[in-house]
Amino acid sequence: MKKIHALTCFITLLASPLSAYAQIFPVIPTFNEATGVLEVPFVFYAGQSFYLSLTVSDPVALTLQADPAKVIDVSPSESSSDNTTADIVGTWTIDGSSDQFVFGADASFQMTQQAGVDAEACPDGGSELGTFRWTPQTGVFKALITTDENGECGLSHVPNVVRFLPDGNTMTLMIGNAAEATLTLQQ
Repeated sequence: MKKIHALTCFITLLASPLSAYAQIFPVIPTFNEATGVLEVPFVFYAGQSFYLSLTVSDPVALTLQADPAKVIDVSPSESSSDNTTADIVGTWTIDGSSDQFVFGADASFQMTQQAGVDAEACPDGGSELGTFRWTPQTGVFKALITTDENGECGLSHVPNVVRFLPDGNTMTLMIGNAAEATLTLQQ
C-alpha cells in the first residue's frame, strides 16, 4: 500500500505543470551560530505578520531575546497579497539613477551600482552577484552573496530586513520599515 501511495505522489508531481519560477523559494528561518542570531521571516500574531531577529541570551535555558528595532511588520498589503514569484523576475532600475537589480527565474540576482553614487562607501561603484530567496506576499528578501565588488554598498551590508514589494511595473525597496528606493521594471 505504501508503494502505491508513493508512486501516486510521484506521478502527480511529474504530471504537475512546471513553472519557470519554481526555483525561487520563500525565505526560511536561519540561525547564525557565530552570532547566536535566529532570523524568523514570518511569525503570525494578533492578525499581523512579523519578521523577527532573535538573539540567544541564555543557551542553557534556550532563552531568546528580540531586538525591538528588528521586529518588522511584514503583513501583506492588498497589492502584495496576490504577488507570485514571477512578479520580481526581470531587470529593475532604481528611479533617478542607472543602478539596477536583475532577478532571474533561477533565483539568481545581480545588483549593479554606478561609480560616484556613494563616495564614502563605494566610490568606484561595482556589483554584487548571488542567489536569493523571496516571499512574494510579505516581500521579505534574503540574498546569498557570492561576489561582492561594490564595497559597503548594495545588499551585502544591510543590517536589517530587506523587502522588495512589486506592484505592476514599479517596486519599492524597503530596509526595515523605511522605503529606500522605487524601482521601475525595464521592458
